[in-house]
Amino acid sequence: MKRTIAVVVLFVSLCLGVIADVIVRDVASGLGMFLWICGVACAVWVLQHLARVELAQGWKWMTAAAIVMAGAFLWRDSEAVQAYAFLAAAGAGILTTLRGNQTRLEALGMLECGHAAVASVFHAAIGLPMLVFSDIRWEEMKAGRASRMVDVVRGLAIAGPVILVIGALFVGADAVFKSLVYEVFDIDLAWIMKHIFFTGFITWGIAGFLRGTFIAKPAPFPYAERKIFSLGMTEVGIVLGSSILLFGLFIAVQFRYLFGGADLVLVTPSMTYADYARRGFFELTTVVAIVLPLLLALDWLLRKENPAHVRIFRILTATQIVLLFAVIASALQRMLLYQQEYGLTESRIYTVAFMGWMALVLVWYGLTVLAGRRSRFAIGAVGGAFITILILLVLNPDDLIARTNIQRANEGKSIDTRYLSQLSDDAVPALMEGLPTLDRESRIAVAHNLLQRKQRLEARDWRSWNWSSHAALQTLSAHEEQLRATAHSSTSGR
Repeated sequence: MKRTIAVVVLFVSLCLGVIADVIVRDVASGLGMFLWICGVACAVWVLQHLARVELAQGWKWMTAAAIVMAGAFLWRDSEAVQAYAFLAAAGAGILTTLRGNQTRLEALGMLECGHAAVASVFHAAIGLPMLVFSDIRWEEMKAGRASRMVDVVRGLAIAGPVILVIGALFVGADAVFKSLVYEVFDIDLAWIMKHIFFTGFITWGIAGFLRGTFIAKPAPFPYAERKIFSLGMTEVGIVLGSSILLFGLFIAVQFRYLFGGADLVLVTPSMTYADYARRGFFELTTVVAIVLPLLLALDWLLRKENPAHVRIFRILTATQIVLLFAVIASALQRMLLYQQEYGLTESRIYTVAFMGWMALVLVWYGLTVLAGRRSRFAIGAVGGAFITILILLVLNPDDLIARTNIQRANEGKSIDTRYLSQLSDDAVPALMEGLPTLDRESRIAVAHNLLQRKQRLEARDWRSWNWSSHAALQTLSAHEEQLRATAHSSTSGR
């Protein structure tokens, strides 16, 4: 049965590689990517049925979550949103590789999730050679016509690269031979090699992923049973106490600076809004990102034989979390002030989204780890990331950026029309609605860009279709005369 599944895995992987070359290569977004991710999900379902492998409880939910995340390619045109959705879909796929019907996804720890990610990368790297040279017993398949077919396939597989390499050298060595080859075969060797490489790359990765899920033995997880070392309350108390002291000192000394906002800027010589918002924002964000894993590590390493030590640890940790929320509030306040003065950008929105996710994780940490339910923490943190991405999908960041900055322009503030023009098709409706309210120079620049965008949209094929681009094309087509009149006013108005 294992050998039959190995052949099916190889065939399915090759099919997914060819499909990716046809509908994803040179596009990497839109309907093509959605269909390909759905194809991978279907392959997992079919192979699970054929191989009768017991995956972790909840794997069907993870597969469904991957398809939902893939819906971002059908809905939004923003490359950033699509990238985050793809990472979420990949993360859901990694969790489906966990084996054993006793494994519950909701009880996974952070180390188990990290172990699954490392194991998936390992299988993707070495899975295909193991599949071809170990799992499939080619000699046992030799029977009658099957024997000849195997021999032919193996002969072609060996001869193909040799002929291509030697032929390419001959073509480069002699102009007459080159012209003869091109006249007879009329081929584009570079084009062929590009397709072969892309198909082979995708096939290799998918074959390794599927082999690691349905054929390979589950990789042992050595961290759950025992700890490499542990810490007593003295060591943990010193670490947490010093961190709390540092946080408290920083907030006390910098309280006016942290929360002073516009009033502080007005009374501080040589300080601008940009200086205030930028100075320390990313440092404060990094502090939050560092301290949370530290709290998880200390909770795992702490020896919990003494209930009093556990209570002290939870009090110290709760204090640290409160101080972390103060830092998050300061960082968000800085970014809000910066946005009010200089408008929105993608990086500002996604940084705030990250801070929001960190705040959710901190709350979840208090509800799980501090309450003695550490096993529930990891899946909640992952779920929080999924929820954050879904909120971004619904929020439509590029549309929000365009509307916010156009409103700023209506208030007499300066805006970067070049940046607005570089936003994805998600922003087109907002740009069209706000176009009449812009000043003359900005109207002309945006109108020129929208006309060029319309030409690019018309040149797209079905593989890159998504709803935002479709709606953008409809909007631009309906207002084409208005756009042309606005764009041409740059010459007629002189």
